[in-house]
Amino acid sequence: AIIATSAVRSVRDLKGSKVAFQAVSPSDFLLGYALARAGLSEKDVRPVNSTPEGVPGIMASGAVDAGVTYEPSVSTTLRLGGGKQFHVLLSSRDARGMITDVLAVRAATIAKDPVLVEGLIRGTLDGLAFMKAEPDRAAAVIASTLGITPGEVRAQLSNIENPPLSRLDDVFRRSDELPSFEASGKVIGAILEREGQIRALPPIDETFDARFVRALQANVGDLK
Repeated sequence: AIIATSAVRSVRDLKGSKVAFQAVSPSDFLLGYALARAGLSEKDVRPVNSTPEGVPGIMASGAVDAGVTYEPSVSTTLRLGGGKQFHVLLSSRDARGMITDVLAVRAATIAKDPVLVEGLIRGTLDGLAFMKAEPDRAAAVIASTLGITPGEVRAQLSNIENPPLSRLDDVFRRSDELPSFEASGKVIGAILEREGQIRALPPIDETFDARFVRALQANVGDLK
């Protein structure tokens, strides 16, 4: 989420403001999307380099007008000053699919063992089914892994979308609107190109492989 002081009421108000975020990261991607949607670019803000975890401290010091971070730092920042000092300017909830976890597999592995790739996706779906059927047990497992409480797990999960199989291909659809990778890829690609991470934006549809998800969708009755 992009968090700002009470003086900043819209993304357009960020023009000329100091913004704390980590470059070439999901924070940068969300900020880039928000600025582009408001007709601005990162040239219109004054970047202050910070990890997401460092944003609450920088915001509390008054050194910046806004910051980009994730939970639990979002909640930590919003509680500062009695909960009246800062507010969420824009969150990933307003940019569905802009920040998406993906499964990355080498092309050689796909060619050698496509059954493995299908198994990884099936395993993910099984895990999501377990979370839905046994939310308390799932929260306990996640809490143990992350070193937080089950209550914190449940609170954070309320801000995360775990799409069912029927929605897993939303990101693969050709569209200039989110959550399509066509839309998010242009924003992320522009940032990576600006930072010298890539020389040019590749064709977005060459950066993903939708066949496994779509094959499972076509044979949903085969899932066990």
